[in-house]
Amino acid sequence: MSAKEALTLTGTLKKITAIKKAVGKNNSAFNIKQIIPGVLNDVDPFVFLDHFGPFERDPNDAHFSPHPHAGIATISYLYSGTSNHLTSIGNPQIVQAGDVAWMQAGSGIEHAEGVREGQTEIEIFHGLQFWISLPAKEKFIKPDFFYYSKKDIPEILLQGVSIKVLCGELFGKSSPVKSLSPAYIYDIEINEDAAIDIPIKHGYSCALFVTNGTVICNGAEAREDTIMKFDEENEMVEFRALKHTRVAAFGGQPLHDPIVFHGPFVMNSEEQIDRIKRDYGKGKFGNVNTGKAINN
Repeated sequence: MSAKEALTLTGTLKKITAIKKAVGKNNSAFNIKQIIPGVLNDVDPFVFLDHFGPFERDPNDAHFSPHPHAGIATISYLYSGTSNHLTSIGNPQIVQAGDVAWMQAGSGIEHAEGVREGQTEIEIFHGLQFWISLPAKEKFIKPDFFYYSKKDIPEILLQGVSIKVLCGELFGKSSPVKSLSPAYIYDIEINEDAAIDIPIKHGYSCALFVTNGTVICNGAEAREDTIMKFDEENEMVEFRALKHTRVAAFGGQPLHDPIVFHGPFVMNSEEQIDRIKRDYGKGKFGNVNTGKAINN
């Protein structure tokens, strides 16, 4: 596909179903805004999205302390800053801006982020964390962790537009990330007055979150900290930036599974939640200090 074809496609525009402004959490230390489920229930298969920062962070200050997850994949993506990702199955990893940390929680794992990176100077910490619900048959899959360096993430450069394909495929570029729930995440930067059309597979969910700037999408304006959700029936989103704008576009094949939240656990039934709580209470998730989980 040529650059000109990528910038202007033909197709039916997706209909906008929601435009909402994100609000901050009480946890002001990390300047966190919860988008899903804070202001929008979900973008199936995505069940959670936090926007944290930007804020100045001293390496000796607070971090995201050890906590468990189950039934989901968590995706951490930094626009700036550094985070040391630790899990109860080992594989500690320093995550830099532009890298993707993909944790498959499955049957249960404990992790911590932002811990003792070895940095000596204050840095600007800014990024996103997504949760994707795992398909019903994969809810209790063995936990795992995958790290993808920014150099391995495909980037599409067009006139006035940069797109990093964090997950999924776009314009012939495929991310190395393998999601158990078919999904896509695009980190899109658009210069002022630049425009691009993004194709979305028919039947897939679609949403965008504006981290900074202002953009017109399918005839409606979205400003900083705004999430816009679209229908699943059509196949294109138009972007035109009114000033330099950064947008996370994401979605995927809807699972249509029942969703039951219990804090960091996302399962399909109360019975599964009870099972996970018992397993966690028995120490089956392990802990980040030993880096070793008990076999389930």
